[in-house]
Amino acid sequence: MLHINECRMCNGFSVLQIKKFLTRVDTLFPIHISEKTDLEQLSEKYIQKALLIGFCDSNDEVIALIAGYINDEETKIGYISLLAVEPEFQNKGFARLLIAAFIEAAKGKKIKRVFLFTHNSNKKAIGFYRKNGFIEEPQDIRPEDIKFIKDL
Repeated sequence: MLHINECRMCNGFSVLQIKKFLTRVDTLFPIHISEKTDLEQLSEKYIQKALLIGFCDSNDEVIALIAGYINDEETKIGYISLLAVEPEFQNKGFARLLIAAFIEAAKGKKIKRVFLFTHNSNKKAIGFYRKNGFIEEPQDIRPEDIKFIKDL
């Protein structure tokens, strides 16, 4: 049994680390990530283009991760593509710390707003985002999802 004090913030991820993590958390989502995209390709995309912030255990296995994009210099809008925490580490503050770190990085890039989507049946995520200052924004692009935004 791993204790929370054995975990640390980590970066410099490999495609393999990300793919293994995505495989472990895949079924936590109402619509599995693997039903929407290939996990290997997504891992490669994240490594190449996304801001990745995570927590790793003592074996360098990712146990919590946020992936997003803060590179739109024109609109100054960031996007959180994924926030996931392995079940045994949920409700310990990792997701809150990851959101805070992502927002600080976004502010550092002069991003003015971040947004994300979550499935409308994912009540735990909906409550989490509301509690962390995100508000719902009407949208028609993804009818099964709720769009959340947060002004920075």
